Amino acid sequence: LDELYTRTERWTELVALLEDQSSSCVEDPERHATMLLRLGAVHEEKIEDPGAAIALYGRALDSPVQEAALGALERLARDPDWAEQTALLMEPCYTERGDWRSLVRISEMREHNAVDVEAKVRCHRRISRLYEQEGDDHDMAYEHMGLAVTLLPDSKASVDELLRLTDATGHHEETLGLLSGVVEEILDPQRQAGLQRILAKLAMDHVGDPELAERHLLELIALAPEDVEATDGLIALARANHENEKLIELLRNKASWAMDTPEDKRALLKEAAEMATTVVNDNARAIDIYEEMRLVDPTDVEPLDALARLYEETGAWESLVEILRDKLERTEDLDTRKWVAAEMAHTQSKR
Repeated sequence: LDELYTRTERWTELVALLEDQSSSCVEDPERHATMLLRLGAVHEEKIEDPGAAIALYGRALDSPVQEAALGALERLARDPDWAEQTALLMEPCYTERGDWRSLVRISEMREHNAVDVEAKVRCHRRISRLYEQEGDDHDMAYEHMGLAVTLLPDSKASVDELLRLTDATGHHEETLGLLSGVVEEILDPQRQAGLQRILAKLAMDHVGDPELAERHLLELIALAPEDVEATDGLIALARANHENEKLIELLRNKASWAMDTPEDKRALLKEAAEMATTVVNDNARAIDIYEEMRLVDPTDVEPLDALARLYEETGAWESLVEILRDKLERTEDLDTRKWVAAEMAHTQSKR
């Protein structure tokens, strides 16, 4: 009957016959599995029902004919429609064997045929782990984790893994380029700011590019204007590069929002004002900064003394009188009060 049904292409009757024969030999594992392979081949090649064929090949995996069953599944896995289903059947076999290269191959097939981005990312992450843990190949692990990040930059887990592999491989410059190319695809401002921070650190600490580090810190500041770490980084770069104009404004800006003690704000403004006076010779800006400093601590006489000197140098007599009046009100020492009062009178005579 087998030969007759085959010659006359009566595939439905042949399948029924083979199923009966398969059921009658369950006590003989090898023969039973061989019958399953034959049934699978009929479904695959004659009836053109790959789904049924895959199910039959899968039933033959735990048998003496496992190699043949795997070969049949590998063949069907090349079809995008069946890649996922066949991979799920083959993976336990290759895992049990410790055949990590085959696991890589079927994961690559799954990735190639996947439509969903997250499914592709899972495949690349799986391949990366296999290369690192089983193949001791950190470069290939890095390559596939990089592909995962490129596909889904918003995945913190993938970015963290990529950074770990970057340290293991020394591919800091490549990572800087990769992350720079995808950072703007991240929609969450907080996550994007975090990645800009990472990019600045890579540029400064590993690639040695202060200009690029500054660019990423500025991008971070645009997303998080009151970020202390980024501001301090920009201040450090301005100091190192002797960019005094920029440094003055950075110090002044930090003082405007820093949630530190009045002493810290005062120190920032004092440094900015002294630089404006002695380094860039901008008395007008120094006056503005000392006026800001007065607001931090009304009992502080240092900004009053500095303002008095600057107003006198610039001939701003009315402003000088106001400063001296303010100082007089704060002073309790009789001799000092007499001196300040005399200075006020002298100044008023010049108005």
